[in-house]
Amino acid sequence: MKEKLARNISIYRKERGLTQEELAQILGLSFQAVSKWENAQTMPDISLLPQLSRTLEVNIDKLLGYISQDRPISIYEKEYQTQEYYWGTEPNKVCYQVLQFMPPTKHLKLLDIGCGEGKDAVFFARNGYDVTAFDVSDAGIEKTKRLEPDFRKEIFDNYKQSTNQNGLHVFNVFVNKPFIAPPPEKEPNAFKWYSGELLAHYHDWFIKDNSEVVFDCNSSGIPHKHAMTKVIAQKVISSG
Repeated sequence: MKEKLARNISIYRKERGLTQEELAQILGLSFQAVSKWENAQTMPDISLLPQLSRTLEVNIDKLLGYISQDRPISIYEKEYQTQEYYWGTEPNKVCYQVLQFMPPTKHLKLLDIGCGEGKDAVFFARNGYDVTAFDVSDAGIEKTKRLEPDFRKEIFDNYKQSTNQNGLHVFNVFVNKPFIAPPPEKEPNAFKWYSGELLAHYHDWFIKDNSEVVFDCNSSGIPHKHAMTKVIAQKVISSG
């Protein structure tokens, strides 16, 4: 993934007519940082991806090399274009756990990956967090394609390395269950996890919550079920 990202940054920067120095200035970085990205020596911090995507005028998935051409990569692109809120406007219950575990008593940065229509991101912003949020659906941003299985370890390693000590990661992911039928939405890029797979990425972090639930859903107008795993993990300072 690092090589794909390096090549794409260079290609799209040149397509926009920007030099490395000009791109670096827009992002508030040194041109050496951009040079290292394009030489695959380092990767951009994940918090820079939304601004980098906007500057280069390319969506994040295409920038990371997950898709080779512009096409809908989420069934929600169309759903989010309506006036109604597909997922409602109430924040996910896990948001209240984040408030409990890490209240914004000081300046805290929060990254909402796959923010959809923004209900959770707005909730956190209203409660005092410094929020960066992005989604693969342009319509959703205006109102996370799945993680590629081949790149998951590298992606999660980058997430973890980019997180400050005592930082918190909160993930909800759909999991495969043989007793649950596939959802009616038939999202073309859907890739579910397996029980315990998400937790394995945080074997070296402090686990504050790890639970799995099966719940009823009517989001598409057709009653169906989902299984979901939740992991809340904290990067603790080593006592050694």
